[in-house]
Amino acid sequence: MAYPAAPPDTPSHQSLAALERTAPFSVRHIGPDAEELSTMLSHLGFGSRDELIDAAVPGSLRDRRGPRLPAPASEARTEAELCALPTTLPTRHRCRHSTGSVSTAGTPRRTR
Repeated sequence: MAYPAAPPDTPSHQSLAALERTAPFSVRHIGPDAEELSTMLSHLGFGSRDELIDAAVPGSLRDRRGPRLPAPASEARTEAELCALPTTLPTRHRCRHSTGSVSTAGTPRRTR
């Protein structure tokens, strides 16, 4: 989907409602699709997004190693951590084990 061009008389400060009418939420927040990205890169003279980033961001600021995240926790560990939260919460918010169905059996649940 192409981004709509702003009218030439568009004020620099529009209301949120006016901004929301210019394009659907997905167009404003998801970013360009593959065709739009290719067109943009072609107009800018780059063959890939990485080439554009290399030209725009100094190497001293780039971290090519990627995010250093801990391993994901198992469901059992997550349940134990949730149930170990302080018991200062009102009784209606204490952790209970669900027995509602097979799909939720053994998972923590906040009761009311």
